[in-house]
Amino acid sequence: MRKAILLLINVLIILSMNSTVFALEGVPYSIPKLMVEEYDTGSEYIIPGETKTLSVIIKNSSSKKAIKNVKLSFLEESEQILPKDIGTQFVKSIGKSGQYEWRLDIFAIKTAESRPYTAVINMEYEDSNGVSVTMTDTVYLYVHQTVRLEYEKIDFPPRLTQADSVPFSVKLMNMGKGNILNALLTYDIPGLNNGSSVLVGTILPGETKTGTANFRVDKDVVGEVAGNLIISYEDEYGESYKKEIPLNTVIEEKVTVSSESEAPTQAEASKGENNLWIIYVAVGVIVALISVVFIVKYIKQRNQMKADEMRL
Repeated sequence: MRKAILLLINVLIILSMNSTVFALEGVPYSIPKLMVEEYDTGSEYIIPGETKTLSVIIKNSSSKKAIKNVKLSFLEESEQILPKDIGTQFVKSIGKSGQYEWRLDIFAIKTAESRPYTAVINMEYEDSNGVSVTMTDTVYLYVHQTVRLEYEKIDFPPRLTQADSVPFSVKLMNMGKGNILNALLTYDIPGLNNGSSVLVGTILPGETKTGTANFRVDKDVVGEVAGNLIISYEDEYGESYKKEIPLNTVIEEKVTVSSESEAPTQAEASKGENNLWIIYVAVGVIVALISVVFIVKYIKQRNQMKADEMRL
């Protein structure tokens, strides 16, 4: 009997020093486990620079044993997401099948990339027998950099001519810290047809890209027309954005010069030249007549002077 009691004491000592599962006379010894049952940040994304409260529900999965001296800690390995304070929490005990809500403030650094991040919740504790146990669980957090697309001042042609082909360019700039994907220019302007939309594609942070459309002006439309340039794009999570920019112009009628209209013009020019020649001839005749009159008058005066001299 005494030996049996000593053996039992030795077994209990070994159990208290080891977290491995032992069998005692056919009865299994189980370690109570802590696990992250659920978590929430109150929103779908973490915006860099903003603080979010992460709520983590820690559950004691054992219905028979309490857990005590619990130390919780938060770690995101890339250090793009950090706790606002020290990132640890001490809990005195969690009862059988009990829960504990850990609320800690976290934030993403301003240069964090838009993508999912895996953070670790580390749980160190003791069971009711004083056995030390460490367990970890993971939570997934999503960082979203706000996209910011801008465009240079648009100088749309104020006047166009029917049937003309006109190139038109728009410069797009990524002024944010997240990537802009599938940037697309679509024109909806009556009387102007660019064939299809213009794909600009991916625009990295700080980058500028140009989209150029070649418009064909409708030959049957004339007068003032108005419509929109639609800029559509996506962020790295596939969320869509759209900007509409009003555009307007005046389509002028194209003037064509036919061969029928050219013939009268040439005839009129020829007629004008003939009239000018007649005027030159008439002026010449008048000048000649005046010259003859002066010559005749001069001769008469000279003859008269000679006659007067002879009489003297």
